[in-house]
Amino acid sequence: MKASDKILARRYAKAFVLREGEKPAQAQARLDALAVLAEAVAPLRERFDSPVVGLEAKRAALEAASAAVGADAVDFAKMLLDAKRFGLLEEIVSQARAALDLAENRLRAEVSSALPLDKEQALRLEKVLSDYTGKQVQAVYTLAPELLGGLRVKAGDLLVENSVKGRLERLKGIIQETGSL
Repeated sequence: MKASDKILARRYAKAFVLREGEKPAQAQARLDALAVLAEAVAPLRERFDSPVVGLEAKRAALEAASAAVGADAVDFAKMLLDAKRFGLLEEIVSQARAALDLAENRLRAEVSSALPLDKEQALRLEKVLSDYTGKQVQAVYTLAPELLGGLRVKAGDLLVENSVKGRLERLKGIIQETGSL
């Protein structure tokens, strides 16, 4: 995606999510509806991108989804269609999440581990990340057996690689630099 498209998506996202005087729960609900819509139309991506399919057919497909997501998300998607910016929908959802997280002083973290973390370990990790960043941390945990042990944490611009695999790769690099072995 071009940088200009990302900038444009960020502007649309802020306009859609961050409304003056609105409570965060309302903004989150609107964003969730837009995310559901984006997911619902994903299988129809070729149809929405095709110049052969008319604007009215595309609008009708969006209308069919309106019962599940509500009029606000569908109206926004129609506006994107009319402006020939519908291809930015997924990026707009992503940028809207980031804007809402920033407004709410929230940080999303992706934590990968070789073995599942118990609840106490997960809470302790989230507290450490929260103390370090000064933000409320919401973590998503996934298993990554290729790490062999330890953790990999991605939270915004922060990347912490404390896995056995990462340590072995760093050791390999040191050995290759020194010419030993």
